[in-house]
Amino acid sequence: MDVRVGGAWHHVMQASDGTKITLDFVFTEVDPPKRLSWRPAKTHQNGPASLLQTLAFKDLGDGRTEWELVALAQTFEQRDLAARMGLADTVTKGLDRLSKNLANP
Repeated sequence: MDVRVGGAWHHVMQASDGTKITLDFVFTEVDPPKRLSWRPAKTHQNGPASLLQTLAFKDLGDGRTEWELVALAQTFEQRDLAARMGLADTVTKGLDRLSKNLANP
């Protein structure tokens, strides 16, 4: 990950059936420690929806951080495609695994 505006992020997701999906993103906003935004490096005709994703962080004190992830589609069709592809479920499962790993270092 080249975490700077215009920097690249190459990401490979693996589904439970072993299928691998390769994704390339470009960072559009880097504002430590508040916000991080990215979008696909290119759109694919039959690939994942082209979403601008923004992760915002809020320091709650006592070593706690609140975060919010917003995925913004440019069209209703892109939004619906992301929903059909299970974006919310995929993100939730990944974050559940991350939480478990952070809780048990």
